[in-house]
Amino acid sequence: MDTSRFDSRPAPPVPRWGWWGVLIALALQIASSFTVNAVLFQSGMPSMRRLYHLTGGWIVPNLVANAGVLCVVVGFGLFFLLRLDLRGLSIRGRDVRPAAVGILLFWLTIQLIVVAARLRAGLEIALAEELRDPGIPAVIGEFLGQLFGNALVEEIFFRSFLFTALWALFSRSTTPRRAIWQAALLSQALFALMHLPNRVFVKDVGGMDLVVDQVRLFGMGLLFLACWRMSGNLLFVVGLHSLGNRPTMVVEGPGKPVWLGLFVTLMVGLGAWRWWKRRVGRGVVGGG
Repeated sequence: MDTSRFDSRPAPPVPRWGWWGVLIALALQIASSFTVNAVLFQSGMPSMRRLYHLTGGWIVPNLVANAGVLCVVVGFGLFFLLRLDLRGLSIRGRDVRPAAVGILLFWLTIQLIVVAARLRAGLEIALAEELRDPGIPAVIGEFLGQLFGNALVEEIFFRSFLFTALWALFSRSTTPRRAIWQAALLSQALFALMHLPNRVFVKDVGGMDLVVDQVRLFGMGLLFLACWRMSGNLLFVVGLHSLGNRPTMVVEGPGKPVWLGLFVTLMVGLGAWRWWKRRVGRGVVGGG
């Protein structure tokens, strides 16, 4: 199953492991999510916390926990059992540099927007409180914990693997366009549902707050998926996802709302660029 030609109109080839492969991978993901959130995080993680303090905050519990998930779900499930490889999951060496540059520019833009907003409001420019407590290493460690842990696992599994596998499988019984939508909606609904152990066992979210959170996660999953479809760079989306969870602010300000506004603006820009490119390719623009 090759996801590198993700933007092509025809559905990808049906994987040889079919629905059984999807169910096995989902079972591993569910088991890992419950183990991390209902068992590991509930234990207080004394060993991980000692490692956190010994490294000055560079290695956070989230990174260690998701390293285990990465090994089980991606390493054992996708690589060993389903025989996928990095290219089959749209992880390509040539994408690293543009992804890094894009994320750096995105992060700098967030900082500049916050600085401009504070100046416009007549507020002084102050360093982010988290840079003082818990400190710079811990702040960077939290971001790296997302980049090489949580965000990386979720983008590989729910966007690259699950969506593409469902797209291929649904395409056997319906049109390519309908198969894309069915795969997108189901894969991102599962993305939202897979957060339930974290919300219930770790964050103690319930009632309507849990419903709202599920809707938000479903919507964000669709946006991340659309971003991958339009950019063609999964690593760039991993970085965006990481900044969304940990904006890593240098100046004091509302990092997450600014990130969301900038992300939506980016999506609109990518959509407009794709629309213009298609019109030019069809000879509509300037064709008289």
